[in-house]
This record gives sequence, C-alpha cells and structure tokens, in this order.
Amino acid sequence: MWLRNIPSAATEDGTYRGLLIDITARRTAESSLVEAENHLRGILDAAPDCIKLLGPDTSILAMNAAGLRMIDAESFEDVDGKRASGIVSEPYRRDFCELHRKVFEGQAGACAYEIRGLLGSVRWLESTAVPLRDAQGEIVASLSITRDMTASRQMEENLRRTHEHLTQASGIAAIGYIYNDMASSRSTELSPEIFRIHGVPTDTSREELFRAIHPEDRARVESAISSLQREGTPIDLTYRINRPDGETRVAHVRAMAEFDKEGQPLTLQGSIKDITEEKQRELELTQYRDKLEVLVA
Repeated sequence: MWLRNIPSAATEDGTYRGLLIDITARRTAESSLVEAENHLRGILDAAPDCIKLLGPDTSILAMNAAGLRMIDAESFEDVDGKRASGIVSEPYRRDFCELHRKVFEGQAGACAYEIRGLLGSVRWLESTAVPLRDAQGEIVASLSITRDMTASRQMEENLRRTHEHLTQASGIAAIGYIYNDMASSRSTELSPEIFRIHGVPTDTSREELFRAIHPEDRARVESAISSLQREGTPIDLTYRINRPDGETRVAHVRAMAEFDKEGQPLTLQGSIKDITEEKQRELELTQYRDKLEVLVA
C-alpha cells in the first residue's frame, strides 16, 4: 500500500495532526504507464524500419534505434531537435519538406529520397508519413515509417546497366531479344534491335511489326507461336521480312516458354537474328558450287 501524508499545523495543546491518503491506485497506474511506455519503446527499437516523429520544420522529435543507425547517429541526443531535411540530399529536399508540410495539413503521403548520414554514408530511403493527433484532434507531429531501399536501388541500377550492356551487345551482334512475363499479363518486351531488323521505329505496335513478315511466312510464324504458348514447343524457324523501304530481309527466330506445375505459361523468351547476309553467302556458295560441277562434269 502506498500512503501520502499531508501534515497540518500544531494544535493548541502542542500535538500534530495529519491526513493520510491511500495513493496505491495512482502509483499502480503510474507504474503501469511507465511499464507500457518501456514496452512500446522496446517494440519500436526492435522494428527493422525507422519510426520517427517530426515537427512542422522537420525537426526530429523522436526516433527509434533503427532510424538512428540509418543516419549514423550513436544516440538520440545527436539528432534531438535537429532538422531531418538537413541530411536529405539537395535534389530531394524539396519533396521531403513538401511531404511533411502536407502531413501537417492533415494528408498522408510518401516519397523516396537520398540522404547523407552524419558520418557521410549515402543511403536511399522511402518514407510513408501520416498526421499524429492529440486528444483534442490537433496535429502535433508527422509520424513516419522509413525503409532503407539502398540495396534494392543498387540492384535496380545493376539491372539497368546489365540491360544497357545487353542491348548494346545485341545491337553489335545484330540479335534482338524478346521477353514476355505471361503470368503477370505484362506487355512483351522487345529490344531495339528487333525493330531495326524489321526496319521500323521503336514505337511500332506489335500488330504493325507482325505485318512486316512476308505474307507467305505469316501463317507458319503464327502456328509456331501458338504451339509454343499451348504446348511449349520451342520455336526455331526462318522467315522473310518486307521492310517499309522495300528491302527484303531474312530473320531467324528461336524462342521457348516456361510453364508452372499446372501447365500455365509463365514466361516466353527468345531471340531474332538478321541472317540476310548469311543466306546471301549460302546462295553465292551454292551458285559457285553449281558452276564448278558443270566444269568438272
């Protein structure tokens, strides 16, 4: 039991009287509140993402352990009251401040940005922010969850560079590639070299691209594509192309499809190579051979 003594002044006979108040319930409530706050702090500090409270000027009011690690801070005292916008790289600072300005107007939002930490480390972060209101409904802070996207951004950059190198290599080799993620119904990806082989702009539709196939070869190409999609039969065929400039080219296409356990198509990928010069050399070699056979007959 917790008691509080409230003393009174001495009486005429020299004795003292006081008032004892039972404050056990209040102390228990205070203890429970402290325990709950510590429990919440433990949960927040165990979270892998940054959880923080910002003021209207992006001043840092609170931040969990993951957030402190993201910005190279050893303790909250290193950033207490400082503006988070100060570590946001210049090209992204305006969008970052605008996000939190809108939050204090009662809106939720998100943005991605680059930061330079207190020790100079560069990271890519993505924040989602919402208003935090008090008991009267007034907005007192911007509550945001921030995720470190550095690794995924680096992966995206590596994929972009790989894609560029593949595009350059396919252009040098005069080979175009096709990729279609049929499981997600995404549109077919065609490399620029395919359009060059067909002699059309890169914004040409698939229908117009197909019409560039020689009329006598279209049915054969359609049948091969259908068999690939339905039965998984790989494509390996040669067809002619009627370019808009009047030139006829010869292309060789190879393609295969991947299916799931239920037999549903997942992806389609393939390559197209311009073999016009190869066919021309084969024709010239055949003609030369025929002439030699006549001479030695």
